[in-house]
Amino acid sequence: MPGSQPPRWSFAAVAMLAATAALGAQTPAVVKCTAAFRERIAPVPGAVLEAALEDVSSTDAPAEVLGTARIENPGDLPFRFEIAFDPARIDQTRLYAVRARIMADGRLIFISQRHPVLTHGHGRDVRILLRRPSPAAPTQPEIPDGPGSTPMRGMYRSLAGAGRYTDCATGQGYPVAKEAAHATLEAAYSAASRRPGEEMLATIEGSIQPRPKTEGAGEEPTLVVSRLLGLWPGETCGAKGAAAPLEDTYWRLTRLGDEPVILAEGQQAPYIRLEPAPRRAAGSGGCNRMTGGYELEEDKLTFGAMSSTMMACLNGMEIEEAFHGALGKARTWKIAGQHLELYDEKHVMVARFEAQPVAQQ
Repeated sequence: MPGSQPPRWSFAAVAMLAATAALGAQTPAVVKCTAAFRERIAPVPGAVLEAALEDVSSTDAPAEVLGTARIENPGDLPFRFEIAFDPARIDQTRLYAVRARIMADGRLIFISQRHPVLTHGHGRDVRILLRRPSPAAPTQPEIPDGPGSTPMRGMYRSLAGAGRYTDCATGQGYPVAKEAAHATLEAAYSAASRRPGEEMLATIEGSIQPRPKTEGAGEEPTLVVSRLLGLWPGETCGAKGAAAPLEDTYWRLTRLGDEPVILAEGQQAPYIRLEPAPRRAAGSGGCNRMTGGYELEEDKLTFGAMSSTMMACLNGMEIEEAFHGALGKARTWKIAGQHLELYDEKHVMVARFEAQPVAQQ
């Protein structure tokens, strides 16, 4: 209308709109965490759950903390929480991990290993298994750790006590220094291997440091193992590339809970394959063939009663029975690269599988 004035905005309203727009533009991303422990205990009064998202790429510097979470009196299992972070700080070539602990009255009650997230085939959802600390663990570990070690995952082999480690993330191989936790790694390897030089997946905490060459003058980058986290016979880094699909993939069983599946000489590897059209699961427990239905909805996966043949085998019947039990407990699933993990209703891993090429089926 002639002579009408444009609408007048108060300074407060303009400031509020500007702040809202800025907040929307800077809203951080989150890592969604689900944490649980196996022990059946009542909630501890005064307990505090603390977690951190860290950049664990550097071997000669402390882990950089990108985000934290703190929950007082976390309540009943499972614990669900989020860690916010700035996605602009994420470099796809680097390694990131989440770890958590529960404290009460200054005492460490539960603690987790570092769980990889965000890069190298890992997503923004992570399931964390908390454990009671070992008697030798410090009562108040810091988050993050001091300089020196970082979690690594790779293939280890040893000949005449000389070890070599090939990192899964980079493909780089290193000799292993005979110091720190090398003796622990070597003893576990000797107990699990069936032939000299056999490769097996090892998860460790360690650092790359210069050490004298085993042959010739000078120094070379060498892996110093500070702690052995796990040794997994029969499991590999998995083929590089895109993650394997849940359905129409041959999934070879590699772990039942926290235990590796170790086969007798000549024993068939247990496996399962999900066929989408009839929603039919077929596979083997290592002795008997099995088949049954399954239901799938997003990250929810449950198996119906599995029928099987009735042969009796000299080896592996206990693995077969435990495999059937794990399928019956499965409620959710997750794929990281070429590995499938099944979790029960408390979000505890009950089985882990590795995708196999058709030629190895």
